[in-house]
Amino acid sequence: MGDQELRQLARDSVDAFNQADWDRWRKLHASNIVYEEIATGQKLIGHDEILTGLKAWREAFPDLKGTVKNLLVGEDQAVVEVEWSGTQKGNLMTPFGTIPPSGRSNVTRAMLVLRVEKDRIVSDRHYFDFYGMLRKLGALPETLKKAAGA
Repeated sequence: MGDQELRQLARDSVDAFNQADWDRWRKLHASNIVYEEIATGQKLIGHDEILTGLKAWREAFPDLKGTVKNLLVGEDQAVVEVEWSGTQKGNLMTPFGTIPPSGRSNVTRAMLVLRVEKDRIVSDRHYFDFYGMLRKLGALPETLKKAAGA
């Protein structure tokens, strides 16, 4: 796959999420894809597990949208700098428990590290500012508030 095709595949993946076009999302990702959400410690494998997780994010932030800010490609990988923006209108599941809707909007900076085989994404490691997102939502656990001096 050439650099242009790799760039387009990465952009299409973010766009499929933005549009909640899960059929298109499935076509862009290998059936055995491994998704790692580094900030939360989640590791999901395969379309069904990953889509359950992605849909949970959309339930918490119905207007969630990723904007590609930068994109680097080489060989079989793409590194995508994304800004996720949305308003928390639903429950957000976290390693600390469920955070009820705050009604607050936020922008969270993130990086996706995508690996591709045979024109499909086979690995997606998602790094994002989880602490910053919780702070913006007013949802820091008490232990983190004390550690941060808040």
